[in-house]
Amino acid sequence: MGLFVYSCKDCGLKFETISFWKDKENTKCPKCGSSQVIESLSLFGLVRGGPAQASQSGSTGGCGSRGGFT
Repeated sequence: MGLFVYSCKDCGLKFETISFWKDKENTKCPKCGSSQVIESLSLFGLVRGGPAQASQSGSTGGCGSRGGFT
């Protein structure tokens, strides 16, 4: 599953959907019902994180930390 951002060519509505990759080709505008939608880049998909990023910011513990619970 993924978060997809679309823009409708017919009415101009910008909207998001959470769906399976295989279902995204059947996406229709929730306002006018048009199938003429353009997929845009989701900023949610660009967020990067993990242990390496946490250690660079000086954070300890949390998800991805090593050493277990204290």
